[in-house]
Amino acid sequence: MSEEGKVKVKVKEKLRGENKKMNTKKKLKSNGLVAVATLLVVAVVAVLLAGTAVAEEVRGGAVFEDDFESGDLSSWNIVSGEWEVVAEGENQVAHLTRSSEKYRRAVSKTTVPDGVVITAKVKGDATGDVADMGIGFYADSNASKFYFVGLGYGDHLDIRYIDPLIGKEVLVENQDVVQRNNVWYNVKIHLTNGDIHTRVWEVGEAEPADWQLSYSGATIYGNHILIGTEYGQNNEEFWFDDVRVLSEMISVSTDRENYTIGETVLMTLAINRSEEYPRVMQLELGLKKPCDDEDLLYQSGAFTMPAEFKWNATVPFPIPYTFWIPSGEYCFIGTLRDPTTGEEIASDRACFEIDDNPWIKTGEEKLRGSSSGLLELELP
Repeated sequence: MSEEGKVKVKVKEKLRGENKKMNTKKKLKSNGLVAVATLLVVAVVAVLLAGTAVAEEVRGGAVFEDDFESGDLSSWNIVSGEWEVVAEGENQVAHLTRSSEKYRRAVSKTTVPDGVVITAKVKGDATGDVADMGIGFYADSNASKFYFVGLGYGDHLDIRYIDPLIGKEVLVENQDVVQRNNVWYNVKIHLTNGDIHTRVWEVGEAEPADWQLSYSGATIYGNHILIGTEYGQNNEEFWFDDVRVLSEMISVSTDRENYTIGETVLMTLAINRSEEYPRVMQLELGLKKPCDDEDLLYQSGAFTMPAEFKWNATVPFPIPYTFWIPSGEYCFIGTLRDPTTGEEIASDRACFEIDDNPWIKTGEEKLRGSSSGLLELELP
């Protein structure tokens, strides 16, 4: 038997074993590229799930966190405004004192990586208006350039940026998400590769299931976060607490952006989690084809992800010669999901172009491709 044949047998044996273990079977009709992708992904992800089986009920750490219980602002550089730490009930919180000065903010001394979730609690008060409070990110070290999730500017939620060379601009807004003065709000911001997703809800209320606002294509000016206000000129003051940067991320990438029929796409799937506690989730990997719905290549059963977990694997996807591979944009989409509620925990995609060069295909290549037809696959 050839070396290639031995590899195929090993993959099939591995898949049969994983089917018995996981017992979460799904059937999928697929074309040649999806068929190859499915077989390889199932084998590789089985290694991931074996690694998570040893999860312990221990609290994990955050990439950055400040609950201000230290009584000081030693984790921040004060850019502008009068800041202090004050008591709020039983907690210590950061307080930006009342003023009509614009652009008051503090920036983190340490940097944080991309591909994170920022969480914080914020409250504001203003005279004759709703306080313009918010959390900034992708900031340079002195917070001269940054992006900002704003609450209360026009009494609703928005994403904006400041760049001295360009100016400032509200990029997207959601006027249905309305804030009020003297109310504590939770803010959650998901960042990855310049894509921003956010949701805001009142402390004590249930977290919304969906992101309320998203923006793609942000410029990453730097890796600092900030707290404060952009406008804030209506005799305004602000409070901040429990600022945390967590990593519960999945990333998907490919080695190139353009391929032709017969070449191999190297897809890297990575998970980098740094959270408080283990969490039950499931992993999905899909393939979006040109002018078509997403094909589900893989869906795991429920498994427990540890609080601290790092894993990555690179999977080769040969592009077969076949009529079922049209030219256009393809996207691998990786998603971590709550298996009970269906909530998306984290997601990422890697898009690439395939050129099938139909005008230079030989008759033999076309015949070999057309014989593949539709395959019915049974996934774990």
